Amino acid sequence: MVQKRFLSLVSGALFAAAGLTNAQAQSVDDLLQPGNNKSTTPGTRPGTTPRTTPGTTPGTTPGTTPGTIPGTTPGRRAKPTANDYVVSPGRRWTTAFAIQRIIQQVGYISQVRYARSGTPYVRFKMERKSIIIRFFGCSRHPVKRCLGVLISTGYKLNNPIPLAKLNTWHYKRRYTYAYRQPNRPNVVWLGLDLSFSAGMTPAIFKKHLDYFRVREGWFRKHIGFQL
Repeated sequence: MVQKRFLSLVSGALFAAAGLTNAQAQSVDDLLQPGNNKSTTPGTRPGTTPRTTPGTTPGTTPGTTPGTIPGTTPGRRAKPTANDYVVSPGRRWTTAFAIQRIIQQVGYISQVRYARSGTPYVRFKMERKSIIIRFFGCSRHPVKRCLGVLISTGYKLNNPIPLAKLNTWHYKRRYTYAYRQPNRPNVVWLGLDLSFSAGMTPAIFKKHLDYFRVREGWFRKHIGFQL
């Protein structure tokens, strides 16, 4: 207590010699007390808030939106590069843009679209029949590099198709598969799965596309569907 009172008297004498008022002296004295010397950001004055960029959240980089991938624009699809249009035997994945290019080379007008989940799909018409190519096993890459695709088309019938008729199709025909849509027995889908995990070439994919075109015509006749 004696030492603390002595220090207080000495500091008071120093403040008086420096010409400080009682309020100014008290302010300086508070800063010297243990526990009042709070850490501050280097380059800033005590009692001030570090300068931040207007409109940014503390801890984030100015000009970016939290939760977005650097180099992409929030709310828009990432722009594909030339590498995303390539289909080759050494490539173990594919993109919607690479498949779209092959489809256009065959002569069909196609569009790349996105489901609500962000997964891409390609839609086009083959002999007046709407075809959808869905993508599976996609990475988190902005352009969505995927391991496999499903070529498919649907048919809405007046009456539910018997399962025995679909079983006959699977017994007599191979390469594709057909099924009734759950909870909608009058809607039937024809599909063809392709994997890119072992590589693919544009020529082979075009051959698969032609296989599906031929079998789609056979399936329409099998179920009695008229375009």
